[in-house]
Amino acid sequence: MKIKFLRTVTAPQVFVRTRCECCGPERQPAESTLFPEGEEVDPNDYNAEIDLSGLVYKEDYSITEYP
Repeated sequence: MKIKFLRTVTAPQVFVRTRCECCGPERQPAESTLFPEGEEVDPNDYNAEIDLSGLVYKEDYSITEYP
């Protein structure tokens, strides 16, 4: 699924960070992230999930591609 942000919003997003070479990438808890108006993303992308529960459909974002 792909969504397009209709205005600049903030939403929690999961991140993957590499803290050291021996451990490799590690999944981090969701952090508040700024998404600019017009940006298109897949909110279900593994290790980059976006929590859309605090946003309003057709006001904050619209679905541009549905599987």
